[in-house]
Amino acid sequence: TTPAPRKAAPAPTPAPTAAPTARPPTPPTPSTAGTVQLGPGREASRPSEEDLSPEGIARSVIHNEARFLFQSLLTGDVRNASTELSYPFQLEDKRFSTPDELVQAWVKQLRARRTDLVTLYDIEVLPIAEMEKKYGKPPARLGLDPRALKDTWAAVGNLSGHAAIFLFRGSPDLSWHAFAYTD
Repeated sequence: TTPAPRKAAPAPTPAPTAAPTARPPTPPTPSTAGTVQLGPGREASRPSEEDLSPEGIARSVIHNEARFLFQSLLTGDVRNASTELSYPFQLEDKRFSTPDELVQAWVKQLRARRTDLVTLYDIEVLPIAEMEKKYGKPPARLGLDPRALKDTWAAVGNLSGHAAIFLFRGSPDLSWHAFAYTD
């Protein structure tokens, strides 16, 4: 005789779930759709009309260039910094015609300093006339011709409470390059 087929066990029934209580998110109203909500205190990060003026753009470009140069010096990467400069380059009281000459001199100077203990706190970018009003004339050791400073900008870096200055001049291609440094 053949055994009788077994009855299939009843399928387990899922436990009843509670009805959802949270409402789905409301879509944004047309007035805010496509805008980015900035956190508290971040509204100032939007560019103003002044930031988009030719002077504001120059200030921003010079600030970025100066940050790169200061950070390169602090990390000892003089060779990369030297490619971004305009020649002849004035380092304190000495003038250098080529990047190689400048790199050799700057590396010697930096070896004598503990740049690992120096912090770049801030950079202030000013047209040369504003810099002179605020901080005084550039040091005479830079040997600058006052008549040639019309379109010159200064990037004043705060290196652990010590001022260091790159002077920048614009190029016909609308880029800015440092041509002098003093600290």
